This record gives sequence, C-alpha cells and structure tokens, in this order.
Amino acid sequence: MRSLAQLVGVRSCPVPAAVVFTKFPGTLGTRKNQEECDGCQHRRRQIRVVDPVDAMDEASIYALVEAAVKTYGALHIMCNHVGGSNPRKDLDFLRLDMDEFDRTMRLNVRSTVVGSRAALPHIIAAGGGSIINTASVDGLSANFLQIAYGTAKAAVIRMSEYIATQ
Repeated sequence: MRSLAQLVGVRSCPVPAAVVFTKFPGTLGTRKNQEECDGCQHRRRQIRVVDPVDAMDEASIYALVEAAVKTYGALHIMCNHVGGSNPRKDLDFLRLDMDEFDRTMRLNVRSTVVGSRAALPHIIAAGGGSIINTASVDGLSANFLQIAYGTAKAAVIRMSEYIATQ
C-alpha cells in the first residue's frame, strides 16, 4: 500500500515545495507520511506535520488551510484524504444504522466539500494548482456491506467531477 506522500508525488516534485500533513484524531497515518517525506529534505522541501484536525469540524479545516497559507505564502495543492465508516454499523441496506450513515457522509463527503471550498480561493489566487480527492474502489462498484461508505465515496468521485467541470 502506498503512503499519501507517495500518492501526491512529494518525492518526485521537481521544485522546492512545502508540504503540510495532518491527521484525523486517533490515527497514526501521519507518521508514515513523515517517514516518506524525510528523504525530501535534501531537495529543499519544508515538511510540517501539524496537530490533528477534526475533519468533521468546518472551522478546524479552514484553520488548517489558513495556517498553511500564512506559513508558506500560497497553496497550490489540496489533498482531501479522509474517510471510513464503522463496519459494525455500516451494514447492508436493511440493517444500516442511520446515525452511522449520517456520520459517514459527514466524514467522507462533507469534509471533502469543506476542504475543497477552503482551498480553492487560495489555489486560484496562487495562479492555479490541483485539488486531489481520494476515494475508493467501493465508490465505483457495489459491495455486500458498508453501503454508507460506498455511497459516500461515489459522492466524492462525482463531486470531484463537478468541481473540475465548474
């Protein structure tokens, strides 16, 4: 499995770059990203891992984007890489816990909407860039369980197409 740093091309970027990683509270994903980026230091990259950001809190996401812009002067790439559901509650259609459905939509879809909206004005002001929204194969084809997760990732895929079109 590739790390987020590999997915967004941190090592292969031909120009000096500042990279800001955060993580969802209670996860360990940032450590792997930091290790992947350690090899980038010799290429004049600034790597900063910030405190966990609550992806389901709009103000927290906006604060992360604003801090990155304030620290580095611009934003060129936003990677919304958050998601998941509780597989004990995200079951098939008839047994799906509706509170888990709502939580999964907030975590996967709403956080991506908010992150993209927070970043886009800064990306435009910087003269262009990219928004990378990671999804899942579960958003492309149905499965027997985790209907909320698959539906949320399908929404992220479709929303990404709308953002690119508009």
